[in-house]
Amino acid sequence: EEFYVHGGKDGFRRTLTWLEYPYEFPDGVDFKVGIDDSAKKWNYFQPVVKTPGTPLQLQWRGTAPDTSLTTWKIRFDAHRYQRGTGYLDIALAGQVFATLGVALNGTQIASLDPLPGVPGDNSS
Repeated sequence: EEFYVHGGKDGFRRTLTWLEYPYEFPDGVDFKVGIDDSAKKWNYFQPVVKTPGTPLQLQWRGTAPDTSLTTWKIRFDAHRYQRGTGYLDIALAGQVFATLGVALNGTQIASLDPLPGVPGDNSS
């Protein structure tokens, strides 16, 4: 499936889109592979907290701050179990003072706390 590229219909960048996250995804991302439209049910921006933005940006948008962590669900149907090893690749473009927890069917299978950063950047 080809994922939607944010930028609007005209292809130009939309500014301050992170402030829309709690309105577009009030319960976090819950994407069903092969069923959901990525233009509507996926977000290119993965915030750590439910209301990303500075206090001034949130006030301007009229959003009450909520620093609880976000959860992203990626669901798919498996009609039967298969033998073998499954792989999940997670690529991070950048993180600052971040952690990552990965759960499969509600059971945590991996955790990085803190995430390693490149020496000399803000996350190291």
